[in-house]
Amino acid sequence: MSDDNGGLTILELHGQNVKRVRAVRIAPTAQTGLVKIAGRNDQGKSSTLDLIELGLRGKSNQPAMPIRRGATSAKDVIDLQGRDGKLAFRLTRTWTASDTYLTVERAGVGKIKSPQEFLDGLVGAGLGFDPLEFVGIKPPAQVAMLLDALKLKDDPRDLDGQKKILQNERTLVEREVRTLKARLEDLAPTAEDAAAPDAEISVSALLAELDRLRAVKGDNDAARLEVSEWNAAIRQGEANVATAEQKLTEAEKALADAKNVLGRAREHLSKAEALAAALVDPDLAAVRSEIETAETTNARVRARRARAAAVEALEAKRREAKALGDRVASLDDRKREMLAAATFPVPGLSFEWVNGDYVITVGGCPIDQCATSVQIRVGMALAMALNPSLRVVLIRQGSLLDADSMAMVERMATEGGFQVWVEIVGAGDEASFVIEDGEIVREPKRGVAG
Repeated sequence: MSDDNGGLTILELHGQNVKRVRAVRIAPTAQTGLVKIAGRNDQGKSSTLDLIELGLRGKSNQPAMPIRRGATSAKDVIDLQGRDGKLAFRLTRTWTASDTYLTVERAGVGKIKSPQEFLDGLVGAGLGFDPLEFVGIKPPAQVAMLLDALKLKDDPRDLDGQKKILQNERTLVEREVRTLKARLEDLAPTAEDAAAPDAEISVSALLAELDRLRAVKGDNDAARLEVSEWNAAIRQGEANVATAEQKLTEAEKALADAKNVLGRAREHLSKAEALAAALVDPDLAAVRSEIETAETTNARVRARRARAAAVEALEAKRREAKALGDRVASLDDRKREMLAAATFPVPGLSFEWVNGDYVITVGGCPIDQCATSVQIRVGMALAMALNPSLRVVLIRQGSLLDADSMAMVERMATEGGFQVWVEIVGAGDEASFVIEDGEIVREPKRGVAG
């Protein structure tokens, strides 16, 4: 007995009273290739293929009425063989009116604990994936199936979404760059701006300086007035002396007083003249001129500051735009490296964003524009990629396959070590299992290829 749990196919399928199946026992004539299930409509072909899914899937995937009408219980037995062609596992699922029961036995070992958990790990994502149904589903669902098969570290669609967000951000930043650049052009410096000082001139400080100089001028004018007053006092004293001398006899005392006053006046005059001689009047015109030109100078200073700020803002936005561009490029590189490292099931297979949706492409051509045979080949390759351990593929509408497509499916199955169970409406050929009223009425001759 073999205990191989990889590359498994069906050694024998046995069903009793499951859906439309009355009693079938199918032992494929070959370990790989086609297993054709033929018959007229409503005879149990689909139910026969259902035996495979119902046997392997958990309770959540069971139909509401798995038991054939008129029966009280149903049974499904699937023998799985390893690559050596020997029995590896036997799973038995039974249904009663109230519940379903499952056992899985490893050949030569015994029952497996947690049988459904074991089957879930064995079956993977591909059981029930029909290559022909794949051809007709919408592009996003096809892409999702392809990504399931590739098992990439990251979802390229998420990377594209991040890339789109970054591109939108970069577009906004680049728009701001253009705005700042235009503003900077409007702030082009003139020769006068270039010659302006770095700091603005304080007009209030100039006005305070003007007030101070005016005070100095007032003090100087007061000193000059004092000189003038003392000159007047001297003239008056001299007149008084002359009068007093004429009236000396009458005004000795007045003469002495006048001389005394005259002496003090001359003393004060000397001091006042010395002070007045040292006085220098401030240049009020220069300050007035500086005040008149201050606003022009300050406008040039502000222009220089505005241009410097605009240059800094522009450079910051350019750096931001470059950083976003680098992140977009990083996402592109990450996606490109990931896809380059992926093993696609068909040469030239990929997926691209076309007209607002992700679509699978073959050699750059959207799959729905490829020949039907190409579409079927891709679907078959994906079905095989999604079933790495249990190498069983189910095709429900096998009657839609022409002879060439059927031959291609068989060739791919044989080369890949897969078993393809195909449902065909009609009598089938000599390699078919024919079902009538839920039972096998004809089997292929041993040695006849599917």
